[in-house]
Amino acid sequence: MYFEAWYNKGSALYELKRFKEAVECLDKATKMNPRDADAWYSEGAALAELGKSQEALKCYDEALRIDPSYQDATDAKNKLLEKE
Repeated sequence: MYFEAWYNKGSALYELKRFKEAVECLDKATKMNPRDADAWYSEGAALAELGKSQEALKCYDEALRIDPSYQDATDAKNKLLEKE
């Protein structure tokens, strides 16, 4: 499925520290499958690396809405909130 391709490409670009490109891919992934908490979390992480805290928080919130027990999203959200 195309969702997996965009998600995997975004994840790979994140690992390469190409955060802007990662966000573009992960945004496509979340549009294709808006119920995937991992994709929302990953997009949030890439946005956070770009200094886009408010956008990142929205992604983390969406991941947590889908999966309230998503500990990585909770931790990342709290870390961003501590910075503000």
